[in-house]
Amino acid sequence: MTIRLIPQNAPTEPEKPLSLKQQSAALLLAKGTTIAKAAKELGINESSIDRWKKQPAFMAAVRHAEDDLYNEQLRALRKVAGAAIACLIRNMGEAKPYVQVSAASKLLDLGLQVQKVAELESRIAELEELVKTPGRHTA
Repeated sequence: MTIRLIPQNAPTEPEKPLSLKQQSAALLLAKGTTIAKAAKELGINESSIDRWKKQPAFMAAVRHAEDDLYNEQLRALRKVAGAAIACLIRNMGEAKPYVQVSAASKLLDLGLQVQKVAELESRIAELEELVKTPGRHTA
């Protein structure tokens, strides 16, 4: 008996577009809904979702939905970030020392995180430039 192995990146049969139920299941899973609850809500068997989870297109849809949900939450955070920082600054003047320390600590943590992100963005930009310029290397 001969077993023929197919490389993971080898082309297989063309993938069909996801059905409406598959798209809905992908969104529910991205939101953190269990397979059992998603199946019940969609009126399908759990085994269908288990089978879909083995399909690259379905899992790509789940990851895409997760990214969309994450970006939506980031937009919501950006809208209230100014007010949150103003609240922390206001509370640094609070009479109770533990409130002052807590507010100051949060502001310092946020400041350090912003600095780290800025440094990483700068390093990524430098690396992208190196990749674009053939033959250019740094010591």
